[in-house]
Amino acid sequence: MTLFTPLRPDTVHALSPLFQVSCGFVTDLAWSPDGDMLAVAHGAGIWLYEGGFSAQPSLVLPEHTAPVKSITFNPTGLVMVSGSADTTVRLWLTSRARSFYIYRGHSGGVNAVAVSPCGRLLASAGGDREIRLFDMKESAASNVLRGHTHEITSLAFGLGGRVLISGSWDKTARLWSLDETWRCPQPVLEHRDWVRALAVSPDGHTLAVACKDSLIAFWHLESCALICSFPAHEGGVDSLAFSPDGALLASGGRDHAIKFWDAEKLSKSGESALIHRLDRHQKPVLALAFSPNGALLVSGSGDNTVCLWGVRAD
Repeated sequence: MTLFTPLRPDTVHALSPLFQVSCGFVTDLAWSPDGDMLAVAHGAGIWLYEGGFSAQPSLVLPEHTAPVKSITFNPTGLVMVSGSADTTVRLWLTSRARSFYIYRGHSGGVNAVAVSPCGRLLASAGGDREIRLFDMKESAASNVLRGHTHEITSLAFGLGGRVLISGSWDKTARLWSLDETWRCPQPVLEHRDWVRALAVSPDGHTLAVACKDSLIAFWHLESCALICSFPAHEGGVDSLAFSPDGALLASGGRDHAIKFWDAEKLSKSGESALIHRLDRHQKPVLALAFSPNGALLVSGSGDNTVCLWGVRAD
């Protein structure tokens, strides 16, 4: 069995491509919680890789009738969730690779889905500017959150599931309190340009926001205070991912590059600290995901390729 070195600030310089496959226009990537399954969302549906990355996917899930925009797993890994431009959200049994529930509440394409850390709440959002909350235990819609004035691009849970964060083309990220009031507390997190992606640190307290104006913004979620913002990718930032230990932030952008930042330094001192840069993709890097054990990174690009990265152990 090939062993890989955990990705940390002192090892990321040795990253090399391990495998690359061609597929449709890649929109999202997600690992199952145990790391045994990788899901790739693209224009032709969802490809699943089980037990390793190879030239051909283990399974192809073509049931959506338009491009799949977002995918995620519940905390147990037994259920995968997908959101599509066909306006639906599908829930899949990963053991059978088939959808067992279709949610049709949206009137526009679904750009983002997220599952709460406890696994009960499913949030979805997109072109209709609404966030819809779905109780996965009761199989029922529980609420609709409104406030964004433009298309919603991204969702993430923070503070251990106490808040839901949404990002939008209206240049804001909004925090929604998941208590009985379902309110959006002030302040709304203002940015200079479209919000394209969000990532929450593993401890749930720091929010990274990717913007069209090339900036990444770091926010403290408890206080809603801006820690820092810094230029990251010429042409705009498209994707973000924290390493499982919270030490690294990976970003991808319109300059076709993947960059690695010292996340701890950013969150504590606000000092921008670029550690390493990878140049392999030929078009914007639209999706990034660290494996749950922190030893692998997968990247997806508008050049219709998915690349697996790692550092082989000596």
